[in-house]
Amino acid sequence: IGDAGVAVPVRDAAALARGWQQLLALSADERRELGRRARERMCTEFTIPALARRTADALESVAQGRSAK
Repeated sequence: IGDAGVAVPVRDAAALARGWQQLLALSADERRELGRRARERMCTEFTIPALARRTADALESVAQGRSAK
């Protein structure tokens, strides 16, 4: 997530509450900027070409691991 949000551990309600507290403590301008960065990340990291590339890389990695056995 980097500077585009708050990450918390899975199934950790206390950490989730702390994350919400962090977000609620932000000013309106800080929230707007966080939203801008999150949108920018989504538009660059989760495009169809980017997802296709990562999927192809993962499949190639699996195929290479199997052929090495």
